[in-house]
Parts: sequence; structure tokens; C-alpha cells
Amino acid sequence: MSKIQTTEYKAFIKKIKIKAQQAQIKASVRVNSILLEFYWELGGEIVEKQKSANWGSAFLENMSQDLMHEFPNMKGFSKRNLELIRKWYLYYSEKNEITKQAVSQLLLIPCIGILLCKGKDKTLVEYALSDIHKPMGVSEYELTHILPKELESSLPSIEEIEEELNCMKDKIN
Repeated sequence: MSKIQTTEYKAFIKKIKIKAQQAQIKASVRVNSILLEFYWELGGEIVEKQKSANWGSAFLENMSQDLMHEFPNMKGFSKRNLELIRKWYLYYSEKNEITKQAVSQLLLIPCIGILLCKGKDKTLVEYALSDIHKPMGVSEYELTHILPKELESSLPSIEEIEEELNCMKDKIN
């Protein structure tokens, strides 16, 4: 079998490689979202069973051993992890109604919002998001340092983002 070495073929393979990497990232985000939902529900079920069933103090130890036996290749079912899942559930479910809504939204919407700024300026961000009634954090992060070179060209430049935002702004006005 002869190896294809044309520029067109190499560009085609590079394009497929980038698409495959992007699909892997999207799949990882989706899997993490599903696992987060699973652990939230597991925490709720543990709390409920500890209230309603008379299984005693060995409940989490037994549960841990049984789940690790059933799922030997899956991590996260140690007694300590089950205790932490339970605490996580209790902390966020009993905190207050706003937290319950935020956690449910986190479970249902596996996405993040990004506000691009030239620098880390909390006042500017708060002003830009003043009509949004959700918790927020401000961070400055440069993804380009860890982003594979092949993917850098698939991202829009700052100028392209600014141009797109200006077009959207013009359409609104």
C-alpha cells in the first residue's frame, strides 16, 4: 500500500483530526454534566435512605463495597467519596431556595457564559452583566497557552469576535 502524501490529503486529514478533537472535548463536557447529575441524585438517594431505612452505620461502607464490586473500572464509589457526595448534596440542597435553583440549572444546562474583556476588571464585568440575576465570577485566563496549535486557527480572532458583536449590536439597534 502506498502512502498518500499530497498537500490536499494532508489538509483533509488535519481537518478531520481537528473535528475529532473538538468532538472529544464536547463529549467530555457532556459526560461530566451527566456524571454531575448522577452524583447529585445519588447524594439525594443516600440522604433519603439514611432517613427512611434502618440499615445502620455500615450503610455507606456496604454500599461502597457493593458498587465497587459491580463497577470495578469506575472510580468514585469509595466510602469517603460517598460521604462527600452526601455532604455536597446536603450543603447545596439545604442552603436555600436560590441555591437549589442554581444547582438544578447547573445540572440541566451544561454550558458556561463567557464575557471577553481586555483585562480582569470586576467593575466592568458587573456593569456589563448588571441586568443578569445570576452568580458570577471574574477571571482572566489565556487558553491559547494550552490550546493545541492545530485548534488555534479554528478559533476566531479578537477582531473577528469584536466585528461579530458589533454586527449583532447594529441589528439590535
